[in-house]
Amino acid sequence: LFKEFIEDGLRDRVLQLYQRGKLTQRCAAEILGITLREFLELLEEKCIPINWDSDSIKKYMKEKYGE
Repeated sequence: LFKEFIEDGLRDRVLQLYQRGKLTQRCAAEILGITLREFLELLEEKCIPINWDSDSIKKYMKEKYGE
């Protein structure tokens, strides 16, 4: 029960930092120990808008699929 409390607090804090633009999606997912896809699903579940900027999209696409 205590572990769940800590995990919930961490998740909520990471989501707050993401919403304020202090964390990228990738960094937030890494902190939570989940995949980027799982993080995006968490955002959808919590009705948090996705902060897409063209630089992060380009970087993700380059890393995922190459130039």
